Amino acid sequence: MNRHIKDLKSYFNRSYLSSEDADMVLEDMDADFTIYASPDEVIDGLARNVYKGKKASVMTAISEDLSAGVDLEDTFLKYGIIDNSEYLIFSRATSVRDAVKMVILYRKEGEAFPKMASKLLLPLIIGVFVSLFIVRFVGEAMVKYFKEEIQPLMQLKSGFQPQAQFPLIMENPDFANMIIALSAGFFIVVFVLYRYVYINRPELIYKLFVIKFFDDFLRYFSIADKMRKVGSHSDEIFEFLAEKAEPKGLRALFKEMHEAGSEYALALEKFNAPQRLVSIFRRKEENSTLWDDMENHILAYAKDVRDKKASRLEIYAKLSILMGFVFVLIGVAGTVGSFVLTVWAIM
Repeated sequence: MNRHIKDLKSYFNRSYLSSEDADMVLEDMDADFTIYASPDEVIDGLARNVYKGKKASVMTAISEDLSAGVDLEDTFLKYGIIDNSEYLIFSRATSVRDAVKMVILYRKEGEAFPKMASKLLLPLIIGVFVSLFIVRFVGEAMVKYFKEEIQPLMQLKSGFQPQAQFPLIMENPDFANMIIALSAGFFIVVFVLYRYVYINRPELIYKLFVIKFFDDFLRYFSIADKMRKVGSHSDEIFEFLAEKAEPKGLRALFKEMHEAGSEYALALEKFNAPQRLVSIFRRKEENSTLWDDMENHILAYAKDVRDKKASRLEIYAKLSILMGFVFVLIGVAGTVGSFVLTVWAIM
């Protein structure tokens, strides 16, 4: 789950922790494993001696769930301490302590795509709406000032009532509201469409946004690598991921890998994996070193390429900030300029 969506959910749900609180819980658990012998003792100790308020009540509820026989990963998912992909790590780790350490490391590495999307899009979106609100409210105030102050004064001096034609978006609040609503609707439709395609046909998203592919590849093949290291067979790993992976459209990739039993590179190619990665996968399969080289070669290569691509996009993030500022300037200059030119034309 996106951290922003998770934080919004936690704001309205008293039994669901924010991203920051969830990170703190895992870090405190990791530290307390040096004091307590079992996860139950760690959680109970945090609930009784460390936390207050919402975190304390959540940890108490988790402790009660564990006493009732609920699996740790299920109650952690319920209260927002882990998400669906992290659930896989907990369910297959050799110990809770190892799972906590793996999730902490996993979060530190993070995902590049949401961060870059925010940096690229948020300044533009904010700029557009600030500009529209300036035109809507400042423009309306200027038109009102003209009609109530300037127009009567000019009529008094000249003997006739001057007429001014301002841009419709300044003069008609309903029209301005409609433009704002349409703009908001456009961005909402784009976001919903993206989410729908990503959930059901992620390979189409991967074709457009290769950084998103690398994010998901690193997430699930890191989990697969850890499962392999604790003794799981390839078929078992991909069968498990075919049932649990999110988004659900990604399950088709692991289902094909499970059914094929080999030649995993072909399945990756169908999901629009970069050709260089497909080539590496194919070569490792042919040499029977796929799992031996997964962490130090394949995953390291994927992370390096993803980070380099994200770094190259930083210049566009700075450009996005500039463009957002330009949109605001256009809103200010357009509103003030239209007012001044219209008034000047009738004087």
